[in-house]
Parts: sequence; structure tokens; C-alpha cells
Amino acid sequence: MKIIIVDGKQSDRELTQNILSTIIEDDKPVCESVKTAADGKEGYDQIRTEKPDLVIMDIKLSGMSGLSMLKKLRADQVSCHVLVLTADTDFKKAQQAIGLGVDDYLLKPVKKARLVKAVLNIREKLAKERAQEKALTQESIFMGCINGQVHPDQEFNLMTKEKYGFTLEDPGALLMVWLGSGYMQQREDVKRLLENIGSTENMGIAELTGSMENASGDPESAGKRCAVCVLPVDTWHALAVIVYSEDHSDRTGKIRAEKEDLRRAYKASEPGDKEDGRTLNSAYEALKRQAVSVLGSSVQGELACLWGEAEHMTDFPELLRRLRRIREWNLVFDRGELIEEEVIEALPLVPLKYPAELESQARQAVLASNAEEIRKCYYRLYAVFREKPHSPQEIKECLIRFNMAVLGAYKTQNEVQSELRVQDSMYGIREAMSWAEIRAAMDIFFQTMGQDTDRDLENEDLSSMIRKALQLVYKYYDQGITLEETARQLFVSEEYLSSQFKKETGAGFKETVRRLRIERIKGLLLNTGLKLNQIAELTGYADPKYMSRVFKEETGILPNEFRKSAH
Repeated sequence: MKIIIVDGKQSDRELTQNILSTIIEDDKPVCESVKTAADGKEGYDQIRTEKPDLVIMDIKLSGMSGLSMLKKLRADQVSCHVLVLTADTDFKKAQQAIGLGVDDYLLKPVKKARLVKAVLNIREKLAKERAQEKALTQESIFMGCINGQVHPDQEFNLMTKEKYGFTLEDPGALLMVWLGSGYMQQREDVKRLLENIGSTENMGIAELTGSMENASGDPESAGKRCAVCVLPVDTWHALAVIVYSEDHSDRTGKIRAEKEDLRRAYKASEPGDKEDGRTLNSAYEALKRQAVSVLGSSVQGELACLWGEAEHMTDFPELLRRLRRIREWNLVFDRGELIEEEVIEALPLVPLKYPAELESQARQAVLASNAEEIRKCYYRLYAVFREKPHSPQEIKECLIRFNMAVLGAYKTQNEVQSELRVQDSMYGIREAMSWAEIRAAMDIFFQTMGQDTDRDLENEDLSSMIRKALQLVYKYYDQGITLEETARQLFVSEEYLSSQFKKETGAGFKETVRRLRIERIKGLLLNTGLKLNQIAELTGYADPKYMSRVFKEETGILPNEFRKSAH
């Protein structure tokens, strides 16, 4: 603990120093550094420079009285604990000192035990404050807020206002970036990406701040700017981007140690003012313009971006529940497109007419054991789902009904391997938030009927390891599967798997994944009217332009040209 003693009497300074030197706990002195000053001006300068944990001072000082020195320090927002040692018995001065936030007021001559106790009490306060400061980072405050674990009172709001420039009563917004099954692999990279996008330079916050200042003409709002805080939410498989207004105005003289002055300062800066709303609206546009477009081309595999705003950040738990309910609309929106309640309400939804004729074709294909025709029927079914905007609930209910009809036809000639896995598949569809999750559920469904949706893997010429590798490739080729992930699941090195894969199949790992994607793109181009961005989503490409380039490299023509030539 760093201490400065400000006392006009040398004998009193020396006595206090000697007492402090005797305070030892755990074989270590409590007071690491003790300096002295002989008058108020010297004390003020030294305290401003050294920033001690504790000031032990007299009220009667030459040059500048103790109370004047303390008032000036508080006006300069110098926060330190203060212990008064004085022979002055004036009650009014004692009241003024207490009003300036002193921790204790002791009359001289002070007993050693009393001084030691007062210093140790202040040391305990310091330890608690430091622990609280360490715990109450911006990240921990916001995480507690979105989890509903923080219930701020006025003192808490004053603390966050003084330290961070915001209160949880201010308005805020949430951008939830859901990464699905690829969350753990991409979490840190996407977090850094979002933090970089949310920086002042990249999100145009400097421009937002300047425009807000010019519009308001109010010096009180001159330091306000939009800020973001990115938090991983593992239970959601998502990253939460909190957007809020941060006040960096010069608050010198407004926030002092006195409780009443703090309350007045807080009241004078009411949370949720119009400028905060204007800043958030600008931030929304900046995020929509930059963050969402960057995410769409950078994130591999599943992606859903959900946006919501709250009048107070304390309402975030309810906002999260609402965003969770609309997450399944990812099946209706294009990949990476921003999903909002207001946009959903404005969608021109069309009731989904059940494709009875297509169901009949699929049942006939099952009875004829025509796997290729079954695949085409499902391609056409996906096209029905994406041709016009239908509610995700209708899409999933239609798919489950279609599957059960196909299963019924299969049961007339065969036994189902596991009714329990059929139920698991239907549950997976019902809970799906992306087309990748629906495809995974469909894989389970076809496996229960003894079929593989891609091709027969029972090749006796292949080793067990390569058959398992191919199973993983066929299952996850549209979800960004890599050689590294496959090797890790098979407990072998990348180098060994790569060489054996090429040796046994005649093709490289990446080449096989690419070929499967191209085959599926061809099937979707020939059997559906899906747009290229929708086909890219179904085949694991984050960017439809990149998909088109890869397709042309493999086939010699662009996807749209391939579709036209086939028709």
C-alpha cells in the first residue's frame, strides 16, 4: 500500500511513519512506500504525481489547508483513501471532511492501536475494491447482463458511467452471429474479425461521433461514440456483438467523490437520450453494411446473423429469447443475411402448398429402388421450399410429412433398421436452424432405410481407415471439412492420411471434396430453379462468386451456362 503523510509538524510525521513501519502481516510490511509532505501545496503536488492508495493528513496545513487540498484533489478526480489525523475539534470541519469522502477522522494524540486498526480497515477496503475492479470488466458486466445475472442499482450505474462511460439503463443493440457446428473451430477467428470490424477505424465510428456532435451542437454529447463488445456465448454456439453508446466527454468536475455530486451528475446525464438512439441507428447501418457482408464471405459452414435493439441494456435477456425464437428463419433468409423481427413481419409470406404430386413420384422411386430419382425428388422439394418465402415451421412440417410418406412406401417392401433413429431424424428436422442441420438429419433418415445419399462405401479394396475417411467426407463435404479435422477424428497424422487416401482412391482429399461439391451443384442446377447463392449455401460455399469460379475451373463453363445448356 502506497501512503503519503501530509502534516505540518515534523514530529507528528515521524511518529506516524514509525507506527506504520510496525504494521506487518504475513511477514511483510503492509505499507510498501511511505512518503511525507510538510504543507498543503507540497502534499497536493506529490499526491497528484504519486497517486497513493492512502493519504494521511492534517486539516491545519500551511500554504493550503487540508480541506482545500482535498477539495482540489476531488475536483481533479484523484481517487484515494483519506485518513484525517488532527487536533482540530471543529465539528463543521469534521463534517466537511466526511462530505469529501474521508475514510476516518481521528483526533491527536492518536493511540497506536487505533491508527493501526484504521489503516488495516482501509487496506481491507482496497483489497475488496481491487477484486471488484478485476471482476467488473466491461466483458464481465455485459456477460452478466445478457445472462440476466446483473441487476444494477444507482450506485452500480454510477460506477460504470464513471469508469466506462455507459450504464446498463442506456439503450443497446445485439448482433448475434450463430456459427452452428463450426462454432468451436471458428470462434476465436470470428471474434477477432468482429472486434476488428467494430473498431473505430473500420466501422466508421469516428464519422458517427463527428456527425452526432455536429447535429446536436451540445458540448455534453461531444465525447459520445458508438462502441462494441464481442462476447462468446458457447451455449448458443454464437458470438454476441453488443452495440452501445459510450460517453467519453470530459467529465472533470462532474463526477466527484461526494455521493450527492455523483447523483447529480448521473441525473444530469439521463440514460437513453435521443443522441444514444441516433448513434445506435448509425451503428446499425455501419454493421449491416460492413460486418454482415464480411462475415458472409469469411465464415465457413453454417452462419446466421440476428439483430435486435433494446430500450435498456437490462432488457437483453428478453431480447435474446426473442432472437432465439427467430433464429430458425435462417432457413428462409439467404446465408449471412441480417435477420430482424421487423423484417420478418414485413415478409410477403406465401402459404406452403403440400407437393402431393412430387410425393407420389418419390414413393414410386422408392418402390423401384431408384436412388437417383429419389435424390432428384428431394432436390425438387428443396426448390419448392426456397422458390417463395414460406415460414420455417411450414417448411419443416412439410419435409417431415414428405419423409414419412417416403418411409411408408419403403416399409411395404423392407424393414426399417431403427425406428428410434427415424424419430431422431424427425426431431433433428423439427429443431433445425440451418440447411446443413436439415441435411445431417436427412442423412440419418436415409441411413435408416439402408441407403447412403451419396454412394456405396462398401469397397473391399479400401482399408478400414480410408472407408471411414470417405464416410466423413460424404457426410460433411458441404460443411467445410478439412484433412486436418478428418485426421484428428481418425487419430492419424495429416501426412499419413493424405498419402494413403491418394494411394487407395486415386484422388487427393481436397480433390475428392471438390468433386463431390461440383456433382451436387450440377444436380441442383439441373433439377431446381434455385439461385446461385442458395446453391452455394447448400454445397458449403460462403461466396457464390467463388463457387462459380471453382465450377468453371472444373467444367469449363459457368453454372448458369451449364443450366442453360442442359435445358
